[in-house]
Amino acid sequence: MCCPHGVQVDDETAHVLQTLSAQYAAEFQDIGLSLPDDVIVNSEWQGVISKKTAVRPFPFKSLVAGYPDHFPETACVFLLDDGRCGLQILAQRHREHQWYYKPFACWLHPIKIAHGAIRLYDEASDPHSYPGYDGFVTQTFCGRTASGGCPAAALLEEEIAYLSAISGRDLVAELQTSDSKETCTAERVRSSTP
Repeated sequence: MCCPHGVQVDDETAHVLQTLSAQYAAEFQDIGLSLPDDVIVNSEWQGVISKKTAVRPFPFKSLVAGYPDHFPETACVFLLDDGRCGLQILAQRHREHQWYYKPFACWLHPIKIAHGAIRLYDEASDPHSYPGYDGFVTQTFCGRTASGGCPAAALLEEEIAYLSAISGRDLVAELQTSDSKETCTAERVRSSTP
């Protein structure tokens, strides 16, 4: 459910995604995606102009219990009808890491990298909370805080480890503080998700 708006991308990522969509159009079709000619569009939101992936109609409200009312019923053009990401499926078909083709913002969500800092927002600091728009990061299931839930560093360990590998920084070790050493079992993870 974190795909309703598409994802903002920089110029380089926009170029890569547009190139991939043309180069592998037949493979995308084979996995169930009929991509538009332009998978990247210009966007304006809250006065900021950027590039993002195009969207298509998608019935989130009828498929996802608790889907936020202020989220649109659209999805990134790379989202398959079964909820999987076409870019991730393509990477797996090419025997690459599952996030090889995905934009950072997609595979890192709800972790954000902004102004050289790695952030995990809560309801009070969600940068996308505006009058008439009740936030984004903390409104998605994986971005919501839950009392008794697992620490974010434990739930997001795979993402943090991958970011460590590509950044040359041991973020997992950096996050090993006394209050984040707890790990989550599969049972606990299942019980903490909506």
